[in-house]
Order: sequence, then C-alpha cells, then structure tokens
Amino acid sequence: MFPGAVIFAATMAAFWPVLDANFVNWDDNYYIGEYAFRGLGPANITAIFTGFVAGHYTPIAWLTYSLDYILGGLDPRGYHFTNLLAHSLMAGAFFFLAADLLQLAAKRKDSGKGPSLLLGASFAALVFSLHPLRVESVAWVTQRRDVVSGFFGVITVIFYLRAAATGEGSRARRRFYLASLAAFALMLLSRETTVVLAPVLIVLDVFPLRRLGGALGWLTPAARRIWREKIPYFAMSLSVGAAQVAARLYTVKKPPSPFRDGVFDWLARFFYSVYFYLEKTLLPTGLSPTYFNAETLTFADAPALRGAVVTVGLTILLFALRRRFPAGIAAWCAYLLMLAPFLGVVKAEFVSIVADHYATFSCLPWALLAGAALQRSWEAGEANPRLRGAAIAGGLAVAVGLVLLTRPQIRIWKDTESLWRGAIAAGEDHYKVRLFLGQELFKKGDLDGARTAYERALETNPKYHRAFYGLAEVAAERRHSDLAIAHFQRALEFGSDRAQVQYGIGLVRFSQGDLEGAERRLRAAVEADPAFALARMNLGLLYGNLGRADEGKIQILRAMALDRTLAAVGHFQLGRISLRRNQVEEAKAHFDSALGMEPNFIQAYLSRAEALRLLGENDAARADYRKGETLARNPLLRDTIRRALKDLPGR
Repeated sequence: MFPGAVIFAATMAAFWPVLDANFVNWDDNYYIGEYAFRGLGPANITAIFTGFVAGHYTPIAWLTYSLDYILGGLDPRGYHFTNLLAHSLMAGAFFFLAADLLQLAAKRKDSGKGPSLLLGASFAALVFSLHPLRVESVAWVTQRRDVVSGFFGVITVIFYLRAAATGEGSRARRRFYLASLAAFALMLLSRETTVVLAPVLIVLDVFPLRRLGGALGWLTPAARRIWREKIPYFAMSLSVGAAQVAARLYTVKKPPSPFRDGVFDWLARFFYSVYFYLEKTLLPTGLSPTYFNAETLTFADAPALRGAVVTVGLTILLFALRRRFPAGIAAWCAYLLMLAPFLGVVKAEFVSIVADHYATFSCLPWALLAGAALQRSWEAGEANPRLRGAAIAGGLAVAVGLVLLTRPQIRIWKDTESLWRGAIAAGEDHYKVRLFLGQELFKKGDLDGARTAYERALETNPKYHRAFYGLAEVAAERRHSDLAIAHFQRALEFGSDRAQVQYGIGLVRFSQGDLEGAERRLRAAVEADPAFALARMNLGLLYGNLGRADEGKIQILRAMALDRTLAAVGHFQLGRISLRRNQVEEAKAHFDSALGMEPNFIQAYLSRAEALRLLGENDAARADYRKGETLARNPLLRDTIRRALKDLPGR
C-alpha cells in the first residue's frame, strides 16, 4: 500500500495550487448553478437520478457536487479539492493496476518482480498523474466526471484482473467479479463515454491475460466462458448508452451529423484527433482549453495529413510486431477504443473536436508503456549499475519535468479571464475565445475591455452574431440605447436567435422606462421561444412593476419550472410581488426559500428584513440587515442599509 500512498501524495502536492482557482464561465454554471446539486434530500436525489444536464446523465458525479455544497457551500476550494482528491485516488489506484499489468505482461518468471516492478508501476502512475494533459480534468469543476469515472474505471480493471487470476468457481473469484461489476456500474454513472471499457476488457483478455485468441482460440468452451463474463458489462453499457442518447436528444433536438461536411473532412478530423493526443503526450506544450482552430481541418492541412500518416503507419507497424511486441498492439487497440466516443468529432458550436480532458482515460496505455520501458531498462542493467543509475535519473527527470510543465498550466485555470487569455497565448486567438473573454470582462464591469474583445472577434468573423449581441449589451449598459438596438438588429441579421434579440431589445426598452415597449418585446421573445425561462422571468418582473401581479406570478412560476437555476431569483421576485400586495407572511416565505437556495443573496436579506419589520419582528429584521451589510460591496448600498438599521425601532 505504501507506494500507492506515495503516488497519491505526490499527485496531491503537484496539483495543490489548483485549490486557489475559481469557477469559470466554461460550463461550470450548469453544475454550480444547478440547485438539485445543493443537498441530498429526496427532491435532490430524485432530480439527480432522473434529470439531464447539458446533454449528460452522470448522477454519481453530480452527487459529489451535492456533497461539496453540504460541506462547504459554494466555496470553489471545496469543489476543486474534490476534483484533486478523485484524481489523486485514481493515480494511487493506477499504481496497483500498473503493477498487475506489468507483472502479467512479463515473459520470464523472474521478470516483473521486486524493484523493477515497483519502479515500472510507480513511473507509469506518475507519468499519468503528473502530466499537463491532466490539468483540465482536475482544474475544471465541470470535468469532475472525468476523474470520478477514471477512479472507478481503474478499480473495475483491478478487480477484473484479480478475478481472472483466481481459481475457477471459487468464492474469492466471484467476489472479485462482482466487485468489478459494481465499480463498472459506478463508472458508467459517473461518465457515459466510459462504456468503451467493456471492449477494452476483451483486449486485456487477449493480452496480457492470454485467455483469448492464439492457441486458446476464440470459440472454444474456455473462450465461450470468457465471452459470457462480458454480458453484464455490455448490458450495462447499452443501458447507459441509451440514457446518453436520450439526454442528447432532450438537450439538442436535432444533433448535428458528424458527416455534414463530407466523409473526407470527417476522416481528416478523425486522423487529427488520434494523432493529437499522441503528440501532446510526448510534447505537452501549447495546451489550451479549446482548439477551435482545428474544426476546419481538411486533408489540405498539414496536421490532418500528419495525423493520417502516423495513425496508419503505427497501425501497420504494431500489427506487424504483434507477436514480438504484443503490448504495443494491445495498448494501441485500448487507446483507440477509449478515444472512440470522442472521434465522432461532431462540429457543435462550442465543442472542440479535440480537448485535453478527452485524454484522461484514453492515454492510460501510454503511461503503462512508459512504465514498462523503465522496468525493462532496470532489468537490462542487472550487470551494469551505470545503466540502472541512468534509468532512475531519466525517470526522475521526466517526473520533475512534467511537474514543471503542469504548474503553469494550472495557473491558466485560476479564473475565467486567465483561462481565455491563456488560450489566446497558446495560439487559440479564435473569435469564440474572444467572445468568452468579452463576456467575462462585461461581467466584471470592464466595458472597454469587453467591447475590444467583441470587436476583435468581428475582425476574424465579421458576421459573428454573438459578438454583435455582446456589443449591444455593452451599448445598453452605457445607456446608448439606439446603438444597442442597432447592434441587436445586426445580431438578428447574422443568425442570432430571434427570441434572444427580442429579449435584449426588451431590456433596453425597460431601462428607458418604456414599459409598454418592453412588454411587447418580452412577449415576442416568449412567443418565439416558449421555453425561454429568462425572458419569462423578466416579463413577470415587468408585470409586477405594472401592477399586474397575477400575470407576473404566472410567468415567474413558469420560468422557475423551466430553469431550476432561476429558483432563488424567482422566489425573490414572487416575494416582492407579495410584499407590494401587503401579503407579508407569504412574502417572507418566498424570501426564506430564496435564501435557502442562495445563502449570499443580499437583496433577499434586505427584502426579508423589510417583511420582518412589517411583522414587528425587529430583532430578526436587524439581523438580516446586518447580514446584508456584511455581504454588500457597494458603499452606497451599505449606507442605505445603515440608515435602515438606524430607523429600526429598538436597539
């Protein structure tokens, strides 16, 4: 157990700076903002196991978000610590898996034991866990599913190998087999794409277990028993695969075809994807959170041609060496199988055809081969201490080098702005990256920076509707209403969703005080997209301001039903409507609900304090005002709260 603990500790130490990172605007909002992931009550559990989020069904990973929230609220350190813990546990477990596989692969009875096995397995685990390609899965809270599923996947294979090595029909074998199935189920419910581990187990049966093929055949009685063992694995994989298809269809009604640009362009992206992870494993530089520049690759581009040559060449070479070097073809087959879910390379708008986190599971075979190489070097130096010294020095140099490359990559993920500036520095100066940067700068109040980012996006794609939409928001924030509406119209002209544009113009009209014009636009947005929850929420708010409380409540309740992330805001707005109607008890109940979902909701504290004051509960009102004062960052708001406290009867 000690070597595995050392690997665990080394991985924790190497990635420890990730705890200083914040959440990012790259899908984290789907999971951190999902109120179902903020507790373990019956409603939470039901939502977690029956719902889809962003086209995924990964309830075990989602359960860990709920645990994070219970233990530390919305503190990013807690969420990042869980990612780091899962990755480090996977690294420690991978040491034991590597030791088993290296020992099974050894040809000689005296090979693969003692110091050589320890060195080989340790090096394999460190090459995997310390590699810069792992940073994305560890530092990005959204990719919790990678590290959690990876841990259960490694455990699945460990128990599978132990079952295969135990006597036929024994109780111990049955226990190992059932443990493998249980871990496999947990893996599938952590990440759907891990369904490919089932065929990878067949690869392991061929080598290094040597239970299929060769002299043992493929359909002999013994072989058929091996095939029967796989039935539960494939049955579970098919079930989870069906759930994944349902999740995607639920989220994207008409998923894009990977062949919509033609078979040859698809093949170009296929070969590039296979080659990409090999290149980045050997030379992990220029890593980026996105690789949008690769989405237009064809065989006229050098990277695609290089990918085709390397992929075809390696396949031919390893097949030719399959008897002398069976580990090579086994690793290649396992790599392709584990990468297969990401080789469809569907060109969705915000999905890169390659991504660092796709390598978390698929590149385990290359770490194993690295461990085997160090193991063989040690064994070859039995009569030459210098060779062994060189092997140890080389292994240490690689491990230290990986850490030195990993640390700067972790800093890129510190926050949203550093993330997208890091992507630009890595050569991904793409209009979509500029859009994300602009959105973050706009959120921070840096309107000049946001405008510049959107304009840079339009320099490379003059018809990018989302950049026009961003410019419209900047203009609206500056009260340049006519310019904002002009930008909204350009966004609509170049492809923006009609509902989104109507919504944006509606907000501009609202800010101008043109409530009737705002109502027309917001109603048009809802009519264009009845599932547009945010438009319904703001329409409900508008109705409340117009004194049409019942209509406002209907729209707010519909918005909350459509988007659970709006629940806290919805309860707050319902509370404000109730307060205006002098339904103070009802208002307080809504504010209680809002604060139960969003404990740092300043306006909800202040509104509840107002309701408590009307109910004569001055001490409770004072406590809420003071909580709001503590949370407030705006000096003017703090002054307003202090005046309210001063006017409150009592102490």
